[in-house]
Amino acid sequence: MKINYQIKRSSKRKTITIKIESYTGKVTVLAPTSTPLSRIEGVVNKRAEWITAKVNAVNQRNLILPKIENGVSIYIAGKTYLINIANASRVSLKGDVITLPVATPKSSLINLTKRIFLPYVQAKTQYFAQNCGFKYKSVNLNKAKRKWGSCTNNGEITYSTALAFLPEEICDY
Repeated sequence: MKINYQIKRSSKRKTITIKIESYTGKVTVLAPTSTPLSRIEGVVNKRAEWITAKVNAVNQRNLILPKIENGVSIYIAGKTYLINIANASRVSLKGDVITLPVATPKSSLINLTKRIFLPYVQAKTQYFAQNCGFKYKSVNLNKAKRKWGSCTNNGEITYSTALAFLPEEICDY
């Protein structure tokens, strides 16, 4: 099983550590400067099954986030938008066109998604609260990757921004 990884060495490090980035699935092996390449390869080969499972889990989570490419249509909070990546200083929304800066398209899209999605999810929560007979204090968003939402005993409801990219009927569920 072939695993792509980058090695970062440090004279202060005493052990070999395998790090998998939660957004990209990029594998980095942190190792002491004196560790032979054969030892690093041995550790990676020994942990190959675990590494592959973790990278696949990251890739599965990332399926929810839309591809951010020029001219691609994405779905946010029940509406379709066209992505335009340009030499802009900041993100903008005009009609159904989202213009993202070349330097930070992903983070800009996530920030805009929060601005679009929060009023949407607040209205949905109010609707369901009235129809299902529950009370809540506040509605918030976070970047949770493993769960869609949560609530506290104090009536605070938190939703994942990942819900914004799902069809309305799944989001309602």
